[in-house]
Amino acid sequence: VAEKTLQCLGGILQELAPRVAPGTWQVADDTVAMLIEAVGPSSDALVAQAAVVSLGHIAARSPAWRKPMQRALGSICQRMRITETTEEDIARTAKHQKNLFWASAVIAGLPTVLEEMRSQSTSPQVQDAAISAIVDILEDHADGPTREEGGIDPKDVPGAISIVASAMRAHGMHVRLQWTGCHALGLLHQALPPTTEMQPEALDGVLAALKRHPGQYTVCRGACQALRA
Repeated sequence: VAEKTLQCLGGILQELAPRVAPGTWQVADDTVAMLIEAVGPSSDALVAQAAVVSLGHIAARSPAWRKPMQRALGSICQRMRITETTEEDIARTAKHQKNLFWASAVIAGLPTVLEEMRSQSTSPQVQDAAISAIVDILEDHADGPTREEGGIDPKDVPGAISIVASAMRAHGMHVRLQWTGCHALGLLHQALPPTTEMQPEALDGVLAALKRHPGQYTVCRGACQALRA
């Protein structure tokens, strides 16, 4: 019940927030505060996910709300660090983990995601979720909008390329991470000015993935897409 309630409240506020500035309508302020509280440790995973997704969508459509939503970042980051150990559990929580990274990037920018990738560099689950979130943001803003419009700030792109390439090197046998990494590298390169050459580490990462997994269709497709970029 709580999960559905938060989804409904979040959906309503997504429509209202672009028309209401923080601090001008108590109902909106209270609803955002409720969503932020629902991300905390006292909520179960499904309730927290409903709140996180709602916050992310509101922040994507209403830049003015991003600053007050930053109060949720501590709880979001704590949940990012909850990783599973069995293959079944990892598959079950993969989408949830990706949503956490996506929401944090929309609310506070890509550096939040990159910092978490650095701090959990040994976890393929975390790296894959973070890279998948980066791909989602880039695909949602394929025309290259500004950070104000919910995209990725161009100044963060070179650092993101380096960290994604590093994750691919560290987890070379993780097939899903290899193809999402290739996809992300291609999209990140496209976010740079048209005359920019591909960073050597990005090219090395794509070619290494292709060499390690020549029989994996998804990896080969991702590598070819990145090379065409």
